[in-house]
Amino acid sequence: MASDAAAAPKETMRRDYVPPAFLAPKLDIFVRLSADGKDVTVGARTTFTANPEYIARTGMAAGAVPALQLDVDLKHVDVQAVRVNGKEIPADAVTKDEATSTLTVSAAALAEAAPEALAGGEFVVETVNKQNPVENLALEGLYMSQGDYCTQMEAEGFRRFVPHLDRPDVLSLFSTTIEAPTGYFNELLSNGNRMGGGDGAAPAEFLTAGVDAAASSDGIQWARWEHPVPKPAYLFALVAGKLSSIDDTFTTRSGRSVALRMLAKEADIPKCHWAVASLKRAMEWDELRYGREYDLDIFHIVAVASFSMGAMENSSLNVFNIKYVLADESTATDTDFDNVQAVVGHEYFHNWSGNRVTCRDWFQLSLKEGFTVFRDQEFTSDLASRPIKRISDVDILRAYQFAEAGGPMSHPVRPASFVTINNFYSVTVYNGGAEVVRMYPSILGRGAFRRGTDLYFERHDGQAVTCDHFCTALEDANWKDLPAPDAAADSSPFKEGEEVWVDPPFQRCGERPLTQFRRWYSVAGTPEVAVSVTHDAAARTVTVKMTQSVPPTTGQEGAKPPLHIPVAFGLLGADGADLPLKLRADPASWDQRFGATLTPVEAGAPEAGRDAEMFPGSTIMLHLTEPEQTFVFEDVDFPAPAEGAVTSAGLPVPSAPVPSVLRGFSSPVRLALEGDDAAARLFRLAHDADPFNRFEASNLLATDLITALVPSARPGAAGAAAPDSSEAPALTAGAGEAATEAFCDAIGHMLRSATATAAGTSSGPDAVDPALVAHVLALPPYKSLVQACAKRDGGVADPRAVTAARSALRRALAKHLATELVDAFNVCTEALSASAAAAASSAAEASAAGESPLMSKENKARRALRNAALGLLVAPLARASSDAARAAGADAASAAAAATAVPEGAFDLVAAAKKQAASATNMTDEFGALRAILSLATEHPDRAAAADAFYAKWKGQSLVEDKWLSALAVTSDAAAVRALMKHEAFDLMVPNKVYSLVRTFTEGNPEEFHHASGAGYDLLADVVAELERANPQVAARIATSFTAGRSLPRGLAAAMKERVDRVLEGASTKDVREVLGRCQAALVAALAE
Repeated sequence: MASDAAAAPKETMRRDYVPPAFLAPKLDIFVRLSADGKDVTVGARTTFTANPEYIARTGMAAGAVPALQLDVDLKHVDVQAVRVNGKEIPADAVTKDEATSTLTVSAAALAEAAPEALAGGEFVVETVNKQNPVENLALEGLYMSQGDYCTQMEAEGFRRFVPHLDRPDVLSLFSTTIEAPTGYFNELLSNGNRMGGGDGAAPAEFLTAGVDAAASSDGIQWARWEHPVPKPAYLFALVAGKLSSIDDTFTTRSGRSVALRMLAKEADIPKCHWAVASLKRAMEWDELRYGREYDLDIFHIVAVASFSMGAMENSSLNVFNIKYVLADESTATDTDFDNVQAVVGHEYFHNWSGNRVTCRDWFQLSLKEGFTVFRDQEFTSDLASRPIKRISDVDILRAYQFAEAGGPMSHPVRPASFVTINNFYSVTVYNGGAEVVRMYPSILGRGAFRRGTDLYFERHDGQAVTCDHFCTALEDANWKDLPAPDAAADSSPFKEGEEVWVDPPFQRCGERPLTQFRRWYSVAGTPEVAVSVTHDAAARTVTVKMTQSVPPTTGQEGAKPPLHIPVAFGLLGADGADLPLKLRADPASWDQRFGATLTPVEAGAPEAGRDAEMFPGSTIMLHLTEPEQTFVFEDVDFPAPAEGAVTSAGLPVPSAPVPSVLRGFSSPVRLALEGDDAAARLFRLAHDADPFNRFEASNLLATDLITALVPSARPGAAGAAAPDSSEAPALTAGAGEAATEAFCDAIGHMLRSATATAAGTSSGPDAVDPALVAHVLALPPYKSLVQACAKRDGGVADPRAVTAARSALRRALAKHLATELVDAFNVCTEALSASAAAAASSAAEASAAGESPLMSKENKARRALRNAALGLLVAPLARASSDAARAAGADAASAAAAATAVPEGAFDLVAAAKKQAASATNMTDEFGALRAILSLATEHPDRAAAADAFYAKWKGQSLVEDKWLSALAVTSDAAAVRALMKHEAFDLMVPNKVYSLVRTFTEGNPEEFHHASGAGYDLLADVVAELERANPQVAARIATSFTAGRSLPRGLAAAMKERVDRVLEGASTKDVREVLGRCQAALVAALAE
């Protein structure tokens, strides 16, 4: 067995960054493809020059030249020849190291072959290698998907293709010549603009030294592509396949015509129209919101079935997972349509935030990903519902990023170290990074933020830069006469007395407005903000006291400094309307020291005047910069309410202003508001001008009700299981019927209003969005609830008790709101039917244009509410009936009969679900019905029939099969999931299949994944071990489900550790060893407590 103290894999440290020894201004690639994916020849001709910055940084003597060390995966790339300036380098002067994936030409051999290198001149290195892409199951480098060649180079896949300086700060002008047999591939694509091609062999001038000319020109075709803008190797792409296309154009604001090509398998082309329309919307939006115009003549998107990630922004040739391209009403849900639009936008936006301006090193990954996630979030918000988008994004953030930040894989937005960067394509870097970027316009205002991004793009176009460069551009664009960062301190170590959270150049130059804010990039964990609000009626003041702290995390166990936290704040008056706010000036505060000197944004400037979209009502931004800080509002008029006075929603008028804190979730923090009782939350739920805080009020009420049912998992606590027990404890009595009924009544009021909106009988400011109520009915996600319980109980929570408590509140809601839920279901059904009939005449034309007639915001909201109502109604009825039958000792058949029984005169929920599935004209409704039926007890006779019928209907439609797998994964035990892994719809080598079945089971079915038998842990361990041999990146990604072990009760933690130990003992890749090593350490610590 592997020792718990096994040596950790070697880490790369951010502070050890050294510029590349050489630059590579030009790279010419020749690729000779085969029909079967074997024996592919790749030649490369690279122009190198010594890097003056490296020489200066390392103190290398004048006239000396370092060895040339190239990155290449020698296990999979057979390098057959290396030439420098046309001279073949002897084998004894070339060192090949499989362990470090490097090929090194000695300094002496380099100086002899290229004496001009000693003087800093250019020299040319040519390599030839052979590889077998058809055997490349890791899906990095050049590989095959459904018989087509494609590539994935980010982060370090290029070394599996060509020996090169495979790092993002080496930018090259690329040209690519592709030669391939005819009859197999009708498309030969690479980055940039096509500069030639046709039948016959490629011209000899494009072949690199060591590559023989084709024996015959018969049966051969070629194409040449040149990219006019320097780019790093990770943005290289090549596609060769038998593909069909949608060809369109986009006219930029300057009048240039850009060719747009969407490529996919012929059968999938009809499902690509939405993606094309999304691309054009993204191009127009980026011009409007950021002033960024596309720079090349053509833009390709290619959809492939085998892809480890979502999509890749390769310059002018994006390669996409089919999941984020294909969408039509019959096979894609509303969520799928939204995701396609968001991901198409995301990858297009990378053309500037990632490609034209790229990251200096992989520690700066969030520079491009966090910024671009923020951009795609705003894109979706502008096109759809901003409040619903914000709620959805925060749900993901708190469920996944907050959990990651407090677990064994914790790291800052800009990591300090990594073993392999593949493991840090994380929710912290992406979603957490987006929240850091979002705080900039919260602090500066949208107009000032746009002014800063304009400067950032103009200043750094064509460069590889850091997160600090982004922050500096925002400062320089908005303040005058700032001290310049100390460039000489860039590579120097921290001095005694300097903090380690902000790099030396920004500590030694004097204070700048965002110096403290830069700590967000270095501090790991989720900040905790405590707020107390006191009203003094006589003095007409409201005093707000705030404290902040960041808890210890893995790798950052010590004290952490205060951050600059923008807190959007409002006060609700007696009638629920926002009170006007007048903040008492504090000369020591950030807004007085820096906010007052920010250059004003002129009226009419880009993005000026849009701040109210982020923070509606009378919202003021409080800048929390100290560990403890006090803010005072003056001239607050709030007369004592009359006895028995109520608001328009029938709620008692409060005795003091009700605070609305952290509006729009203005900072990614955990908020604790002193005295925030159920009455205050119900008041905000009914009256808050901020839609997010209305939702948050319901979220907090539900969280308290659910967690009150969960017994403490802390060893020795009342109701806790025995220390080594694997059995789930019984639920507690909870908060009581009165609290539950008050919550249900409030949700019922919202539900009735939303139903009226869905029917079209309510509009205007008092109308309630059905999509908002659908989110409220969903209740807080499991992952957020388990964090709340763990925080309450010393870091330990029983996942099965949390799941049971959440189910209990769902049953209570369904029972209390049965009439309202049925009414909502019926009203939405009728409204959708009327809308479908009205749109039928234009459906074909609109669908071909990528504009589905049923994709309006109103219809999406109706479907969301209808399916939320159905899901809430069906599951409790079935579960209660079958549980009762089992308790009476009935056999499976009797339990099934009990589950089927419908009281006379009652709404037949199962029949309604079956009818919805049978009559559905879109996948949202069909899949919603399937999920509702699958939530029935296992013995229910309609459950298996519905699953079988759905699969039979959609067999061969890979993405719909994935939905079927995911629906079964959340309603099946480990044995059933193992059986599904043998089903024809599953393929362990296709990442979409693994994510749909295995990851959905481990992340979305906590009751079965954490089953006392350990069967769920066995399943994950077996899959990780098998998958690591083919695709370590995907294996490591699903292995992160073991990070849950840190908060498990002792019995489950011990069972999980046994499986982690077993897999880690046989693990051979950096990807898996890093993740499991961290999980093992966390489990050891948990079991030692």
